[in-house]
Amino acid sequence: MKGNVFRRGRLRMMLMTPAALMLALFNFAGCSGSGKGSSEDRGPVDYSLSGRWLSRPDITKETDVFYLYPTLYNRSETEPDYAANDNREMLEAAELIYDGQASVFQESSNVFAPYYRQASLEHEAEVYRETGSLDDAFKGLPLQDAEAALDYYFENLNEGRPFILAGHSQGAAILKELLKTYFRDHPEYYQRMVAAHIVGYSVTQKDLDDSPHLRFASGETDTGGYHKLEYRGPAKCGKQCGKHGGSSGQHCHKSPELAAGRYLCPGL
Repeated sequence: MKGNVFRRGRLRMMLMTPAALMLALFNFAGCSGSGKGSSEDRGPVDYSLSGRWLSRPDITKETDVFYLYPTLYNRSETEPDYAANDNREMLEAAELIYDGQASVFQESSNVFAPYYRQASLEHEAEVYRETGSLDDAFKGLPLQDAEAALDYYFENLNEGRPFILAGHSQGAAILKELLKTYFRDHPEYYQRMVAAHIVGYSVTQKDLDDSPHLRFASGETDTGGYHKLEYRGPAKCGKQCGKHGGSSGQHCHKSPELAAGRYLCPGL
């Protein structure tokens, strides 16, 4: 069972780059059926319970990371659009994805990662087919759970430490929405944010225009801004940065705090 979940999780992690995600959604859009609807349990999640956290560590570092995992839930025709709290596929895959992604922060940070009721890949495809955007798939239960987890984290676990936001795919999309709304309404928290790593989901200039409290980071040492991680080699990263109005020498930075061989292209 765990081996199969691991292979599916690894495959999804590879697919959830922006271009590959669009390809997957187009493939699903033509053949996905309608599920039963949302998770039957739409009530608030009690994040005071340790079992609601994928990672809730003892405090040993001076900085925190708040991490949201990517899309891991595949819905059958009889299952709901959003995973239930006890969905085994999501819970087991989340542990494996955490080891492959968020564990990179563990040497330097206390990594907090809540479980959340996420949208299925099939529901993402349906929403994209209907609206031309994925955003609406992640509002509702996923955003509700992430907000509740942040409330509990800041009120009971953070204790005033600086923090980094990190998410991939669906997790990144939820963090983007939280940055636009939750942190706008909580400047006392936002002022302690070191950076937001939004991986595998777009952050556009319109997003920033609509939310003037947000900005792209100017480099890997800049704090308080978006860092978008691209899985590219240095030459391709430089070409893309130049294409979007930056110079490859100035705006492409190797990211020592994330993983060797990956590059940050702030401003994309």
